[in-house]
Amino acid sequence: PTRYPGPHLAHTTMPGPQAGHSLSNTAEPPLKVHVLPAVPGLTSWLPLNDLRIRASMQNAAPGEAGVPVTLVIEMSVRGALGSQLPSMEQQLKRGNFQVYRDSDVTRDSISPNGLELRGSRKETYTIVPMEDGWIELPTLQIAWWDVDTKAQMLAGYAGQDDIGNA
Repeated sequence: PTRYPGPHLAHTTMPGPQAGHSLSNTAEPPLKVHVLPAVPGLTSWLPLNDLRIRASMQNAAPGEAGVPVTLVIEMSVRGALGSQLPSMEQQLKRGNFQVYRDSDVTRDSISPNGLELRGSRKETYTIVPMEDGWIELPTLQIAWWDVDTKAQMLAGYAGQDDIGNA
């Protein structure tokens, strides 16, 4: 008989596609899952091994009202796909400038040993200052759950003047 290698719920035998053959599957022991209790007050559930945020701006000089500047935000993650990371666009809308998203590129991969998801998200924005002077970005943050330490974490990039210029 031919055996189906997938998950099994019960033992079943059926006639096979060729005369004299049959398909058979057998029940496997149930999988036991240890579920941790919910953490009181936890509002974000993004289970990861690691999350890092980096930001850079094209210009090392104070901005001029109405003159666009490019901002790049890069996030890298272990334990999830880049497409699972949230956008930073809403957090950027708290400054004294207009924000226009230019591009959003996600990448997904698996670690060389095949045991870990890895991802990245690169968002590129055009920032148009409303007045002359240094562009002060708000603090950019993502709350996440560290599955290794079983603790709530906060990845972020502190808003500052002249953010890490490229």
